[in-house]
Amino acid sequence: MDEYIEYNKIYAHVDESGIVVDIFSEAFKTPAENDICIDETNTERHGAQRYQVYDENGIANYAIANGALVERDKTAELAEIKVTIDYPQLVENKIRTRYSVSAELAILRQRETKPEEFAEYNAFCELCKAEAKTELNIKGV
Repeated sequence: MDEYIEYNKIYAHVDESGIVVDIFSEAFKTPAENDICIDETNTERHGAQRYQVYDENGIANYAIANGALVERDKTAELAEIKVTIDYPQLVENKIRTRYSVSAELAILRQRETKPEEFAEYNAFCELCKAEAKTELNIKGV
């Protein structure tokens, strides 16, 4: 007897210029007509989390070119970033490398019903805070 495998397709949502602004699994969100399927063979419920939509500077990592997900050349955008960044912004940028705003809100909303997922999210946030303090040479608090 063949074993049933459930696939959760991974989709990318792009802005008007083709830059990917969200990557999600159909297990959590219904794709819009203009969302692009980037992985039809995903079997993990949280498979979309392996894609870091934004880097630590808040710059999008991916675009869609010819219907496929591609990494963006961010050289020009990185050159424009201010040399200094404040702690709250750096922490948020780091969190965005793993969690979109909508994913973060979903986890916070379901923290009582999915405590393991919340604990994983919270541990990641604490790691981001510690890394930001180290990078900005902040002592204490």
